Amino acid sequence: MNHFHCPFEDYHPLVHHVLHQLGMPLPYEDYIQDAYFVYDQCIQRYDASLSKFSTYFAWQLHYHFRTILQKEQHYLNRISILYPKENGYFPDPTSEFNHYYDVFYCSRLSCLESEILHLTLQGYTVEEISADRSVSVSTVKRYRKKIKHKVGRNFMSEC
Repeated sequence: MNHFHCPFEDYHPLVHHVLHQLGMPLPYEDYIQDAYFVYDQCIQRYDASLSKFSTYFAWQLHYHFRTILQKEQHYLNRISILYPKENGYFPDPTSEFNHYYDVFYCSRLSCLESEILHLTLQGYTVEEISADRSVSVSTVKRYRKKIKHKVGRNFMSEC
C-alpha cells in the first residue's frame, strides 16, 4: 500500500471526463460526491507497483458509475410494467408511493394480477413468478399484458 497524498480537487477534470464519457446527466454535483468516496477508497487500496494512481482511480470511477447505471436500468425495466411506453409518461420519483397506491387499489387488478405485479416490482423474472405461483410462463406474460393495459387505462383517467 502506498501513502498517496494528492488532493481530490486535482482529479476533478478526470472525474468530469469519466462522467461525460459514461453519459451521466448534468449536473454532476451528486456524482462528484460519489467520486470522492471512490477516491478515498482508492487512496486506501492503491498499489503503486501495479499502475499510476490516476489510471487506477479512473478504472474505479468507471466501475462505480457503470454499476449505478446498471442498477438504474434494472429498476426502470422492473417498473416499465406500470408505465406503458405508448403513453409517453414517466413517473416523478417523489410520487411513487401515491402511484403504487393508485395502481393497486384503483386499477381493479385481480388477485393474481396484483401478485404478479408485486413480484415483478420486486425484481422477479417471468420464470421465477411462474414457478412461485404454479402457473405457466405464458400465463404470467398474458397477465403482465393485462396489467399494462389496465394500468395504462387508469393513468389516462383518474380513478
